[in-house]
Amino acid sequence: MIEITNRCDSLGVATALQFLPMLLLGAPAGVLADKIDNRHLLLATSTASGLLALTFGVVVATDHATIWWIYALTVGLGLVLAVERPAMQAILFQLVGPELLPSAVAANSTINSVSRLIGPAVAGALIATVGAATCFLVNAASYLVVIGALLALRTGELVARPLLGSAKGKLREGFAYVRTHREVARPLMVMLVMGTIALNFQTTFPSMVHFGFDRGAGAVGTAMSISAIGSILGGIYIAGVKPYPRRTLAIALAGFAAASLALSVMPGFWPFVAMGIVMGFASASFQSVNTVVVQQAPSRWQRWFSRSEHRRSVGGTGQA
Repeated sequence: MIEITNRCDSLGVATALQFLPMLLLGAPAGVLADKIDNRHLLLATSTASGLLALTFGVVVATDHATIWWIYALTVGLGLVLAVERPAMQAILFQLVGPELLPSAVAANSTINSVSRLIGPAVAGALIATVGAATCFLVNAASYLVVIGALLALRTGELVARPLLGSAKGKLREGFAYVRTHREVARPLMVMLVMGTIALNFQTTFPSMVHFGFDRGAGAVGTAMSISAIGSILGGIYIAGVKPYPRRTLAIALAGFAAASLALSVMPGFWPFVAMGIVMGFASASFQSVNTVVVQQAPSRWQRWFSRSEHRRSVGGTGQA
């Protein structure tokens, strides 16, 4: 985006368009994830993501990659991600159960960080040799692996998760639960603030490298790939830590804040890259701990909804 427009605000708009659907539809998507089998939901979102990546590739290959095409396809990707994120978090609980959930969340974060380490390097090599369109086409083909993995899951071995019936009123009940349970509200509010202000690396890293250090796309890929090393270390570290909601989250937040301040005053490209490792560690640690703190309350969440469903069924029987 920066190479097309030479403006960081256009990159910011594209990033905002990607995440705006998650802001507006994240809560309803969470209700949907509680109502539908998550494996089926993820099969649908993976197929949609693959088709969007294929469309990106075709648009670039045919020299139609205008800013409006990018905006439109980015909105489409954001709509898919809004549905995919809660379904992915829910199926992680089903795969490992409550006891292994903290380690599973950290391991998942580490895997994502490894992909961030390898992905930009592979993308840079492909762009240099065969062009950007091939990157999108390879990305589209990669979703076949995701779809195959989902189809291969042995559903009988997944942790049982009761599906909600009618979604009517569930969103309102969910907000009521969050409002009255601090152990859930606290990490959600923390993520709202941090996601709005600090977790904007898709915009800040390319902008700082391009405008601050006068370097190109290859340098952006280098900076983001090397920062993933810190993310991997952070995920591995958190996997071996038993998080205590207030204390561990406060420590992770303090480390993230300190790393952000240090990154902002780096005098040159390579000091910036080196500090990116520390930032990656702090960011991965914070996000993993915050996710675990939320996910550790599923049993209480389910019991609360079960009581709500029981009251409804009793009330309905009495009226009949």
